[in-house]
Amino acid sequence: GPTPGPSTPTPTARPQSVAPTAAPTVGCDADDPPPRVVEVVFDDSGATVDVAWDAETDLGGGGVGIAFACGSILDFPGATDATCYWSDERTVRADVASAAIVPGDNATALGGVLRRACVVGAPAPRACACHPYANASRTVVL
Repeated sequence: GPTPGPSTPTPTARPQSVAPTAAPTVGCDADDPPPRVVEVVFDDSGATVDVAWDAETDLGGGGVGIAFACGSILDFPGATDATCYWSDERTVRADVASAAIVPGDNATALGGVLRRACVVGAPAPRACACHPYANASRTVVL
């Protein structure tokens, strides 16, 4: 009978070096609409107004507790004379003692200023740079 030819050894798998990959990011989609104002309410003293958004914001580049000109993110009667600060990521408190705003006035969050907050270190971090800026949203002051 025929003689078997030389056998080829079975190749052994070599360990492969794989470059580390970045954690997957989830793109922005309909689940991440920009924040919009849902409530503008005077406090009992009438000296401050709380402006609430429906989602955590990026604070417009500011920080919680840091005073800024209300007119940089809001438009209401006397906004240029009022001082604001973020009390948390969803709420701005406006000192309106010297402003002309009264219940029934419109308050508008300016468009192109705020975006949804970026959650850093979440299990599936969002691609924060693609979060759209909020459009202007107007609410009646209560």
